[in-house]
Amino acid sequence: MSFWVGNLALAVILLDGGLRTAFATFRSGLKPASVLASAGVAISAGITALAGVVFAGLDIWTALLLGAVVGSTDAAAVFALLTRSGVTLNERVAATLEIESGVNDPMAVFLLLGLLVTPTTMLESVGPGLGVAATLMFIARPAAVWLCLLPFRFSARETWFISRVGLRGAVPIVLALFPLMAGTPQAGLLFNIAFMVVLASLLIQGSTIGLVAHKLPIGIGLGS
Repeated sequence: MSFWVGNLALAVILLDGGLRTAFATFRSGLKPASVLASAGVAISAGITALAGVVFAGLDIWTALLLGAVVGSTDAAAVFALLTRSGVTLNERVAATLEIESGVNDPMAVFLLLGLLVTPTTMLESVGPGLGVAATLMFIARPAAVWLCLLPFRFSARETWFISRVGLRGAVPIVLALFPLMAGTPQAGLLFNIAFMVVLASLLIQGSTIGLVAHKLPIGIGLGS
């Protein structure tokens, strides 16, 4: 049930995001966002896979699967937290984040997916999960963003901000259902780590968006 509801939610949110996105947004952010949503995800996934081997003891193929599951950002998570923080981005940064997130990862239903988590086994995955999450947030995502945006002449502050706002939402958990349903070796551990990565991303990255916006003034306004 979680699998089908999650996939239905993906389709609805993708349609909604497409209807809300103005054509002018594509003209200003399409190229850098496209590189981030393709090469950027591949770079993030590759580095995160190494973290899966180091912190969780996964074999290389399962680790690559983990990297693919958690390697992309979440449009709904990014813009919900930006709005809640009262941050108004300049057009190019906003367009890049919006298109990248919308292309690679629309939001699914989180509450329902929580039914698949067993607290006792989740506690065993806290260490590996936090290790993978830290690698993704502080190494993989920044490395991917800096490499992909280098040709587009973003300022250092713009690039740092984009790398810090690569939030993970419920979609990695939906994607982790595929190996779980297929009976892939270590699929349970992979699912728990994906869940931990999402929680860490939303709590750590999401709660610091306003602070990062203050520290990196890049044509960003802060609402009341």
